[in-house]
Amino acid sequence: MFNLFPKNKPEPPQFNWQETQTCIYVTAPSTNLSLTQYVAKLHPEAHHARAQWLLLKELLDNGQAELSDIGVHIPFEEVCCLELTEQELLGLPEPYPFEIEIRSDGTFNQPEFRYNYQFLKPDWKPLYPTRIGCVLRLTDEWAYLLTHEQFTLLEALDTFNARNATDKNFELNLIEFARIKGLAKETGSALEHYLNQEEVVAPKTVRLRLRESGDSIEIIPDITDVDSEKFEETFDKFPDSQNIYSLPQPNGGRTRVLFQEKQKETLQTLKRYRRVSREELAEIAEQPQLHFDPEVVELDPTDEILSFSERVREIGIYKPRVYPFISPYKSDWIPGILVEDEAGTRTKLHIKTEEEFTELKQRVHKAKRTGQKQIKWKGQKLPVPDVEKHLPFIEKQLKHRKKPSRVPGEKSETTVLIIEENIEDTDYIEETSSSPVQEPFRHLLEATPNLKQEVKLLPHQEEGLAWAQQL
Repeated sequence: MFNLFPKNKPEPPQFNWQETQTCIYVTAPSTNLSLTQYVAKLHPEAHHARAQWLLLKELLDNGQAELSDIGVHIPFEEVCCLELTEQELLGLPEPYPFEIEIRSDGTFNQPEFRYNYQFLKPDWKPLYPTRIGCVLRLTDEWAYLLTHEQFTLLEALDTFNARNATDKNFELNLIEFARIKGLAKETGSALEHYLNQEEVVAPKTVRLRLRESGDSIEIIPDITDVDSEKFEETFDKFPDSQNIYSLPQPNGGRTRVLFQEKQKETLQTLKRYRRVSREELAEIAEQPQLHFDPEVVELDPTDEILSFSERVREIGIYKPRVYPFISPYKSDWIPGILVEDEAGTRTKLHIKTEEEFTELKQRVHKAKRTGQKQIKWKGQKLPVPDVEKHLPFIEKQLKHRKKPSRVPGEKSETTVLIIEENIEDTDYIEETSSSPVQEPFRHLLEATPNLKQEVKLLPHQEEGLAWAQQL
């Protein structure tokens, strides 16, 4: 019988790869040819090998890989950033799907302090691979590939352990731990009890809060991601500013707030201004940069003690005026995001707390490590790529919650800028010769193009449209 569908010719061998000390090295299957010579001789039906070369060519064009006489060198940090489909195309191992456990050897105040880590199977029994870059090699045929986050974490651990004891002190150990713990959370790695209980915050800047205190005003240092009351209490315990402040936590752990020397000097200056008169505060507000280092203290236009406009009357407790058209309420503005699955079903996703966000991010990272395309969240299956692209937006919204109004009768203890009310006045309208305000504005409605004849605008719509046309 005549065969109308002959079998395709078998593809020639695909590219080889191997891990070196610095990169993944891709070569031709024939040792007699360089990679470029091999590509030039590829059979037209060698679709897989041609697709591999297109990917390698793209990495070379983007400066993400280097071409040598024999093959292509792809740095480890570039390999683990490739999409899963691109890693599969090059024949690389599957992502490492299990846990990484991190333990401490010593305590932070010891120069011999170091980290130990191991790879665990689902039953929590250890695996013993050899790590070369982003490749975990168990046997010649059995290997895993680290994700970018896992690779960055293990590189940070190994770099820290390789330091000399003279390059390790309490402060430096804490600074590095803050970074390592952040990476561990991103990868969902397991930390032992000692490391899990310790939190380190190394703020880049300090904010200032104002509080009424009798006839005086208190200027209070405020740190992002740190309990304001606990930090204020600990800050006031010491007559001089400190490099490290230790704040106890309810779970028995502690948060260490770490300041650089320049920040410490600014905090010492702040101790002189912890309580000032209203006259002194007004003087500081005129030129705050003369009193506080702008590289340490946030002195941007949103700060309470920066230069004031002419409408500012004083610093005090705000007493809101009541208007019939304003409804007082109190809420956190955290919008949801829409996620669409393969069937086209759109789901609105609400993340209301930091804990929920951390759990969602860990599920996404775990799904990427195991090659899963969906995660299960609150009884719904959500596509990983769609959820992942919204993570930065969700994190930003959680950090910058807005409270539009206060509950009536709620007492405020925070002093603010008291401005002249002009909601019903025109004191601040600038009058010029070219735009006098004495005469009423004339509304000249022009013909509206593309408006159906049967459609009639309401009077207020005509007025608004005329305003827009004239302006």
